[in-house]
Amino acid sequence: MINPVTQPAAAWLLAHGQAYNANLATDANRDGVSLLMAYALNLDPQLNLSGSLPPATLQGDTFGHDLLRRHSRPDLPGGS
Repeated sequence: MINPVTQPAAAWLLAHGQAYNANLATDANRDGVSLLMAYALNLDPQLNLSGSLPPATLQGDTFGHDLLRRHSRPDLPGGS
């Protein structure tokens, strides 16, 4: 049985054709998006996600990249 407390991404991994204990740092399809990033943004890691990340912004001399506001997961810090 998978414990959602110790393996919070397990159900998501299984639902997306990955092993429940897959290394979230991997990028199996080499699109530049790790499993962890796909999980955090709730994207399908089986797709080519190279163009799916939210764009970076430049305001004055400040660079920003707002990832969790657009695609939040309630089980990650900052998620809703």
